[in-house]
Parts: sequence; structure tokens; C-alpha cells
Amino acid sequence: MMRRQKTTPYPNLAWNTPRKSDDLWFDSVLGIRNDSKGVIWILDMGQREGLTPKIVGWNTHTDSLEQIYYIPKPASVETSQLNDFLIDEMHGVFIIADEDIGCGQSRFGCWQCYVVRDNDKSLDGLMKSGYENIELYKKYREQYWNFTQLGWENTRDVYSHRTQQREYFDAKYNRDGMTKPKGVMLKARKHFFVELLKLNAKLDYDIIYANEIHLIQERWLQEGDLELNTFKEASKFGIKIPIELKHEIYIRRKMAKDFYLHLFFLLCSIFYLIDTELFTVPLRGNYGRENFLLWD
Repeated sequence: MMRRQKTTPYPNLAWNTPRKSDDLWFDSVLGIRNDSKGVIWILDMGQREGLTPKIVGWNTHTDSLEQIYYIPKPASVETSQLNDFLIDEMHGVFIIADEDIGCGQSRFGCWQCYVVRDNDKSLDGLMKSGYENIELYKKYREQYWNFTQLGWENTRDVYSHRTQQREYFDAKYNRDGMTKPKGVMLKARKHFFVELLKLNAKLDYDIIYANEIHLIQERWLQEGDLELNTFKEASKFGIKIPIELKHEIYIRRKMAKDFYLHLFFLLCSIFYLIDTELFTVPLRGNYGRENFLLWD
């Protein structure tokens, strides 16, 4: 809170000072709500120091502690992330959202994240909480990590997947004018998509769904994947894509093919008109890439 241009810890300094003697302080606050009686309720996940999650009520009329409600196991587990909550004053309860994506008392919680590989508290927390097949997730992550070590020139595109344009380093990086490495190459994404399907097949539950595969294919089609490889690979693992999702992609593929064909004829016409001695363009037969001849 701001008073006279100074920052004041809320509700006071003591509640914002970590210590070992007790847990009457805020560790990792994520949700704040107030009720009709002037009490501010604060949800503390407790993830930084491994404290038991709690909801702290602070009375704004008396400027004092109103109540603490702890959320121990089994209401919360190592992988819990108590993200937000509502106050149901009529029934006298809190409704808490647990995203179940917490990170086992660490800052990292995604099994696809390869930033932390050794002494990974995330995986340790998941295994302690009874999650099975964690070693399969770890193997997948190791594969991706090894891939990233092959160098930018072998793993990354030179254009931004968001803007479809190149971005360049400026002078402060001592690489002035050099292209920045951007997203992972489509070839590599296809490979790891298959690896993900293999992982999914080994589990008793799904970690990728038909609608997600549809979105991936939608993105890949924009990058020239006219073979619709996600649909082909998914079918090999028994994943059925609803016909309405396929139909949408089929329409877009036809539009893409028509665009490429028209563009090809346009380029052929331009080259033919510029200089027929330098360019030989077949005007009949199959207009695939192999029939397009260009000499220096």
C-alpha cells in the first residue's frame, strides 16, 4: 500500500518477514478476497519454504488478525497450487481452486521444462505424492534437452512463428545484424510430437487430446505441412480426430494448395517474360517442384 509515496508492507512488517520460529508470515500469496464484515482473506500457498497452505483473515476495522484456516493434507498435496478462491458467506465456506500444477516446493513444475534437470524438486514432489510413471516424463524431457544441445543452427528457425518475420540482434549483443534464433524447426517438432504420442500410449490416461492435435495441425499447415502429419501419426496410436475438426483442416489445406499452385503459375509467367534464355519453364504436365528449372 502507498502512503505518502512510501511502500508499507501489508498488513505489517512482521507478516512479511520469513522466519523459522513460526509460520505467522506470508510465504507465497496468490489470492486475496474481502467479505462483507471488513475482513480481508489472504490465500498463502506456502510453496517457497514448504509451509502448510493457509487462509489468513485480517480485520480491517481493528487492524488485527481475525482467523487462520490451515489447508493440510489430504486437502492439499505436494503438487497442489491453490490458485484462487471465493467466499460463500451464506454457507460459511471457502471455495478454493487447485490447479494441481504445483512444483513440489520448487519454482519449477512442468515436466517438459528442461531448465532444471539435476536435483529436480518438482519430480521429487510428484513422486512423493504418489504419481506414477514419472520416469517416463523425465525420459521425454531428457530427449528434448539433448536435442537443444545440437546448436541453434540445427534446431531453430530463423523467423518468428508469431510474426513470420526475422528479428535481428542489435549492437549491444556484439552480433549487430545477425539473425536471432527463433522457434524450434518444424522437422524437430514433428519428431517430438511422435515421441509425445509414444509417451501417451504408455500411460493409463491421456496427456494430449484430439482438439489439441487439431490446433497443432492448424499451426503446422501454416508452415507448409500439407501432408497433415499430426492426423496421420495420431491415427497410428488409435487417436481419433472428430470429422468436424478434420473437415476444417481439409478446407484450409485445399486453400493452401490452390494458393501455392496460383503462385507457381504467376512466377512461371514472370520468369518467362523476363528472359526466356535464362529460365526454362514447362507449360504442361505436372507442375510440381521437380518440373521447375532455374539456371544461373
